[in-house]
Amino acid sequence: MSSPSLVMLPAVLGVIRMEAYRAWRSLQRFGYEPSDLRQEFRARLLEVEGVYDPLRSAPSTFATHNCRQRTLQLVEPHLAGKRNGGMAPQSLSTPVGLDEGAPAELADLIGDDEYALRMGRRSLPAADLLALRLDVDRVVRGLPPELADVARLLSVGESVVDVARRLGISRATAHRRVAALRVAFQNAGLGRYVYRAEAA
Repeated sequence: MSSPSLVMLPAVLGVIRMEAYRAWRSLQRFGYEPSDLRQEFRARLLEVEGVYDPLRSAPSTFATHNCRQRTLQLVEPHLAGKRNGGMAPQSLSTPVGLDEGAPAELADLIGDDEYALRMGRRSLPAADLLALRLDVDRVVRGLPPELADVARLLSVGESVVDVARRLGISRATAHRRVAALRVAFQNAGLGRYVYRAEAA
């Protein structure tokens, strides 16, 4: 007898409903309805349920991570058109003068890989990602336990509010610990990877 599909588990169905509503609050302006998002999340989980390992996470954690990842994939095309909105487009065949005096085209100066990285359309090469992961693990191992716990929760996509709730600390304490994490990563030379939300 085979085990039921991951999507049929009550805990996962609850996550799908909750994450669909959560995603709808930010995606409704793009025409998405909660029912559309629930369907997207079910399809995503059916695609990836073959890689689910019950020894690594609970079904609800796995479902939450994949639903949030799918939300980011859905919003990315809508936001990509708004990047550099105030800049006038230029043709890649526009001639550009170099110091050496030899004329070149704009396309010659912009590498495809670097452009994709800067626009967030491609990740770092696998070797660089591995090196970054090792550096991050080294920094986290050197942190005091209370900061390491915060770092681990943030790394799986938890918000600062969720971190405070799960660790049983106040939001102010959670924010102070996040600030201390930023300093630790900055001191380790990984400051460019630390996201800092701009104040509204």
